[in-house]
Amino acid sequence: MTLVYSDLFDYPLTAEELHRDLVVPCDDPGRCTAALAEMVGDGTVECDGDFYCLAGRGAIVPLRAARRRRAARRWRQARRFARWLARVPFVRMVAVCGSQAVDNATRDADVDLFLVTAPGRLWLAQSATMVLRRLARLAIGIEPCPNYLLSEDRLEVAPHTLYTAREVAQVVPLWGAATAQRFFAANRWIGRFLPQRRPGGRPEQLRDTPPGRLKTALETLLGGAAGARLDRLVYGLLVRYYARRLRRPRAEIELAYRRERQVVVTGGYLGAVAERFAIRAGEVLGDGGRAAAEAIFAGGWEAGDGGDGAPAGADPLYAELFARRYGGGR
Repeated sequence: MTLVYSDLFDYPLTAEELHRDLVVPCDDPGRCTAALAEMVGDGTVECDGDFYCLAGRGAIVPLRAARRRRAARRWRQARRFARWLARVPFVRMVAVCGSQAVDNATRDADVDLFLVTAPGRLWLAQSATMVLRRLARLAIGIEPCPNYLLSEDRLEVAPHTLYTAREVAQVVPLWGAATAQRFFAANRWIGRFLPQRRPGGRPEQLRDTPPGRLKTALETLLGGAAGARLDRLVYGLLVRYYARRLRRPRAEIELAYRRERQVVVTGGYLGAVAERFAIRAGEVLGDGGRAAAEAIFAGGWEAGDGGDGAPAGADPLYAELFARRYGGGR
């Protein structure tokens, strides 16, 4: 099932990565390696150097190398932008998530960001981030996309599904080490889906720097009742703005954009991945595989804060985008 899931993203795995991301407990990596050898022998799985993929999908091995080279260039840009965001008042953690976090950047992919802010100031921080994002496009040549924002008093990510568990496990903090530790601690639930995973980012990417006097001064100025009122005002304005821009009902926007968190509207790729995972598992493993894949995604929609925002199915826009970016998503 782990190879099937990674195949959706055109992402072959090493034996070590496959064991790490198994959806069932396995204390002995040797058992995983032996099972891989058996599947290679019966033609279910291909092996190319250190990488394993489903039969007939060997072309994704050189594709992973090409995407890794592309991602390496973007890491330098992402770290530079993280230094900008670290100076934004009330920002407590800056991290990379999504395809960039695992060096699987497609040519047209954004650099997805995961931010944590001080309580009650998320939308002030987001408004400043929107301005810096436009500047970054011109000055750094990066297309940053702050997809996830959480308040530091509400760090648990929801809904609890394999997709969100993988997203959390892959988060790479660039700034805010102490907050990052609390974030990973608040999301230990991912062990239900990834028993071998020990999230902690990639330490070589972390660059903690002092916040600076201007940030401290602005936080003092906006730390009281006036700042709280301003955050509520900005929240209301941005909800109306996004409802018009995205042409979505305001109620749908408010499910994703709340005072204490911002996530992708309609769940982003979540519904598309759940749907394609079941289909692909059925193709590779038969009806039993499809049923198992559906069971993995069946629970957790209501688990944790914000689970009621989970989509009933794949959002057509994100389903089309997913299929266009990843061959395994078709």
